[in-house]
Amino acid sequence: MMPAGPITNVYRRAAAAVLAAFALLAALYSVVTPIWEAPDEYGHFYYALELARNGRLPAQETNGPGEAHQPPGYYALMALPMLLADLNDKTGDFRFNRFLENAGMGGADKNFSLHGSAETFPWRGYALAFHLARLASVALATATVALTLALGWRVFPRQPLVGLLGAAIAGFNPQFAFISGALNNDTLLALASTGALWAGLRALEQPARLRGWAITGAWLAVGALAKLSIVSIMAWVGLLILWSAWRARSARLALRAGAVIAVILVIAFGGWLWRNQMLYGDPLGYAEFSRIFAWAFRKQPFAPSDIWPLFTYTFGSFWGLFGWINIPAPGWFFALITAMLAVAGIGIGRALRRGQAATARRAELIWLGLAVLIHIVYFVANAIRMDYTWHQGRYLFPVIAPLALALAAGLLALFPARQRAIATAGVGGALATLALVLLFGVLRPAYAFGFSPTWSLWLAPNRVQSDFGGMLGLRGYETRVSDGRVRLTLFWQAIRAPDFDYSTFAHLVDASGQVRAQADQGPGKNVDYTPAKWQPEDVIIDRREITLPPGAHGDFQINIGAYNYATGARLSVTGATGAPAGDFVALPGKVRVP
Repeated sequence: MMPAGPITNVYRRAAAAVLAAFALLAALYSVVTPIWEAPDEYGHFYYALELARNGRLPAQETNGPGEAHQPPGYYALMALPMLLADLNDKTGDFRFNRFLENAGMGGADKNFSLHGSAETFPWRGYALAFHLARLASVALATATVALTLALGWRVFPRQPLVGLLGAAIAGFNPQFAFISGALNNDTLLALASTGALWAGLRALEQPARLRGWAITGAWLAVGALAKLSIVSIMAWVGLLILWSAWRARSARLALRAGAVIAVILVIAFGGWLWRNQMLYGDPLGYAEFSRIFAWAFRKQPFAPSDIWPLFTYTFGSFWGLFGWINIPAPGWFFALITAMLAVAGIGIGRALRRGQAATARRAELIWLGLAVLIHIVYFVANAIRMDYTWHQGRYLFPVIAPLALALAAGLLALFPARQRAIATAGVGGALATLALVLLFGVLRPAYAFGFSPTWSLWLAPNRVQSDFGGMLGLRGYETRVSDGRVRLTLFWQAIRAPDFDYSTFAHLVDASGQVRAQADQGPGKNVDYTPAKWQPEDVIIDRREITLPPGAHGDFQINIGAYNYATGARLSVTGATGAPAGDFVALPGKVRVP
């Protein structure tokens, strides 16, 4: 059982475990989610690519990737790991999927981009750059969870479990883990906002010391370079300064603290504002943004009937709405989250009635509540002007730390002191489990492609190197005999996109050379991915069964060939040396039928 009171090594080890678990969870989301399949990744990647490859900022364009209006801080950070990849290799480049649902072609696909084995592990080119940048985002998000923990330990100094559980609630929120494992500047914004909240409360302790305000200003500068939404936290810091000056009856304090922060912001942010002024005629480039994104502004005034849809959409996308906001978590998940929120609300009410808030720093609790309120007002002010894509819950991540800590405090208030450690482990473990269930039970199945990752070739028990018509490459196989059947697994790889939906045969040949049984099918039919769909380097694991004739026993040879089913013409075969090898390949070894 964890002791109450000061931060001991037990708490530090538990904190390390939470941070490690989150980093692993977010990394899993980053790997499992196909590249391009998180909100706005298309624009985020090409912005960072422009910096990495050409060392310049992209300009806003009507038909551009769509994120050029953003400040450059996040993209500069992402460009650094991208430089480790060969950016002249466009493997994994974006290819629009015209069968995306609601794309006007009658499709129902969830994937925004077309995909193939070439972009899978072992990564290279654009795919490698993409995953390196995603992992850098995971590191930023892990720092956000760490700051949430630090904020909790600061505000609840006599209840370290609140900080631990708050960090777990923030980190194991499936939507936060999903966005953390994607290319998205909200990741840096959440880090900067949480850092500014933490630093601002520290500065409030000794407001006459400029060092605290300088650190707060540095966090605000990082946020400003990430996304202009940091303005809500800037307003909160401004109120901190005014409050400190009023308490000290010192206008000089306000001027000095404000000047320090202003200087830091100008140094960090001024260059981007000047560039926009020169390029667009206004420092934020907002007029150009409004022109390009005119479609995203509401055409009708916000009405009372829009309140509930706004709330439900924001709530759902704060906890579990994946892909390009088109893959929702199931209803039972939201029911569990709603129940958790209701229970936490009861706990908060109970704590207030019993005066349990005395174990926290009340003034700092109030300030955190004010930060949440200011940001929600800012969020709503934007949401009522924009369409639903601006209603996403991730836009509340700048205040995810105080929200998570409030939930943690409310939940733990319902437990006796001796049971709170168990409750913390139980709630945190349950949320982490839910995040994994949604990852592998909802998100991954939404992208059930017919091709297999490149590394699956490593799993082929028997290797071969035979090419059919310079299009279909046979790279491995496995045979098993049971229940009167030969179960055959063939590992194919596309050399280039086939020019026809070829079929293949698998002949079972006895010692006399007679074909005793066979199984013909388009390679990949078992996964609905026959050659007409293949792209270069695609790996296809093709499974079929050959039914043995009655009384068959002994050693048999399996011959594999490919042919045009419309004409019967077979594709020629070349071996590992490139030399012609006829129109079929005999798999090495024999199949023994007892």
